[in-house]
Amino acid sequence: MNIVALIVAGGSSTRFGGEMPKQYCSLLGKPLLAWTLARFEEAETIDHIVVVASEEYIPYVSEDVVDRYQISKVSKVVSGGASRQDSVRLGLQSISSSCSIVAIHDAARPLISPMEIDALIRTHIRTGSKATIIASKVTDTIKEVVDGRIIRTVDRSGLVQAETPQVFSYKTICKLHAEAEQADGNNSYTDDAQLAEEASLHVQVVPSQGNNMKITTANDMKIVESVLQG
Repeated sequence: MNIVALIVAGGSSTRFGGEMPKQYCSLLGKPLLAWTLARFEEAETIDHIVVVASEEYIPYVSEDVVDRYQISKVSKVVSGGASRQDSVRLGLQSISSSCSIVAIHDAARPLISPMEIDALIRTHIRTGSKATIIASKVTDTIKEVVDGRIIRTVDRSGLVQAETPQVFSYKTICKLHAEAEQADGNNSYTDDAQLAEEASLHVQVVPSQGNNMKITTANDMKIVESVLQG
């Protein structure tokens, strides 16, 4: 069984600010991306890693991240597209057809543990699901707002916050991305599980066991630094 991790690192990080995208910024002395890749390097279930990056940063990722930090499972670094959805599709197309399972992960989530990666993939295999994601329960009170006015309080008992990795049958997710592109060129999908949902596929949910926050702002980077130091 050939299991590949597809790490999406092509975003421009407009909300983060700074001279370079957040995934390449220093986190306790090494690039954020290096921390994320190390998690998948250590995961027992991962055979290969493919990184999707902006074309201009491919040399940096290859030399200053992959080579420098000896991430041996990275088999290739490929150019992404204009949107996250485009980048995932292009990354999937670069993976060998011998792949059976792919775990799609945002580079800006460096706190996922190798044990959680392995548990997620093993659950996916055990249940025979076409799609399996990690998610955390919503604990805040959620309000629906229209034109600055609260319309209602949403029942949070059945709500979860989707995270990554999201694990799929390789052939299934490739087919879903190809169909989405051909249908209407819609690039509004913010995660890959949504494609499976709209195709009426069963999406298995595995509860998040730790802090798997996504770094979006400079303040988030400080929080993650604190967690890693602790």
